[in-house]
Amino acid sequence: MTPITETQRGILFGFSLMAIGILYLLAEVGVVLVQPEILTAAALILFAGILAAKFMRTKAIINLVAAAALSFVGLAMFIDETRIVDDQFIGVLLFCLVGAALTVGYLRNSEIWGLIIPAGISFSLALVVLLDLAAISDEMTAVALFLGFSATFFMLYHTHKGRNQFVWAKLTAVLFVSLALSYFWQPQMVG
Repeated sequence: MTPITETQRGILFGFSLMAIGILYLLAEVGVVLVQPEILTAAALILFAGILAAKFMRTKAIINLVAAAALSFVGLAMFIDETRIVDDQFIGVLLFCLVGAALTVGYLRNSEIWGLIIPAGISFSLALVVLLDLAAISDEMTAVALFLGFSATFFMLYHTHKGRNQFVWAKLTAVLFVSLALSYFWQPQMVG
C-alpha cells in the first residue's frame, strides 16, 4: 500500500469540510435531525485528527498541542450536547489530555524531566475525578491521589536512577506512600 500524498490529503480534507458543510445545511433546513453543536464537535475532532496525523509526520509539537486542544473542545461539546456521560467527565478528559501532552513532550526530549511531575499530577487528578464520579469514599480517593503522586515521583526517580541528584524523588515517593497508608489505615470517625 502506497502512502497518501500531500495532494490526496488536501483533497480528503476538502471533501470532509464539504461533507460537514452539507450536513450543516441539511440540518438548518430540517432534512437531517442533528444538532449543529454536534456537527461542530465532529469538525473539531476531524481537525484534531488531521493535526495529530501531521504531528506524526513532522514531529512539530505545535501540531500535537493544537490537536489536543481541539480534541478537548470537540469532545467536551459532544459530551455536553449528548449527555452520554456525566459533565464531570469533561474534567477527566482535560486532565488526561494535559497529562498526555506533557508525557509526549517528555518522551520527545527526556532532558526536560520536569514534565514528568505535572503529567503525573494531571493523571492523578483525572483519577480523583473518576473516583468521585464512582462515589468512592473520600478516604479511598485520598489514598488514590497520594499513590498517584507517589507513582509520579517514583517514575521520575526510576527514569533518572543513575543520577544521585534524583534521590529526592525517591524520598518524595516514599513520603506519598506513607501518606496514602495513613489515610488507608486511619480509624473511622464515630459520630
